[in-house]
Amino acid sequence: MERWGEVNNYLNVIQIGKELTLSGQMVILLHEILEAINYRLELGLEHSKLCILSEVLHQVLRDNKLSF
Repeated sequence: MERWGEVNNYLNVIQIGKELTLSGQMVILLHEILEAINYRLELGLEHSKLCILSEVLHQVLRDNKLSF
């Protein structure tokens, strides 16, 4: 995989790079979930906003010792 993460909206599959740390994988997973939601709901959010949202969500989960 050339990217750290990728979502296939037709197959409903998310791929995440195994070379990332666990924390990095979580950020990418959140990012790809947001990408899928953005696509499905046709929200039109810019990629930079999705990046910020995924980082903030990850921080909230991490700081509150929540996992998924």
